[in-house]
Amino acid sequence: MCDAMTHHPIDLLPDREAETLTDWLGSHPELTHVTRDRYPRFQEVISTHASNVIQIHDRFHLIQNLWSLHDQIIRKILPARVDLGTHLPRPDPPRTQSKAELRQKENARNKWEQAQILQKYYAVFLLWVYFIRDWHVYHTFY
Repeated sequence: MCDAMTHHPIDLLPDREAETLTDWLGSHPELTHVTRDRYPRFQEVISTHASNVIQIHDRFHLIQNLWSLHDQIIRKILPARVDLGTHLPRPDPPRTQSKAELRQKENARNKWEQAQILQKYYAVFLLWVYFIRDWHVYHTFY
């Protein structure tokens, strides 16, 4: 355990068991905030035995959560394959196209539109990452 303001160690727990953390929290009733990792047992214990304590993700795990969300968005929006050769819709060729060719052309256009949407989400995600980093640097040194 470390003090989040001074970064000095407070205590070293012998293990990551729920009972150990419960005992430790019971001996430190002065706590108001806890910065923790994503270990679910810690969340359960703190919520159950110290419900008045505010739980904060550390910055490493906050960025890790953002990357996980980023990956979920990519998997949801971006198809497995994108035909990057289809930049703009082309005029219909003079010959008549079959239904399969029309469907393939429509699918390629839809994939390109999905890639454009993903690019917008990625730009917003990067803005958030830079904002969080800059906010943390500012509040760490000022």
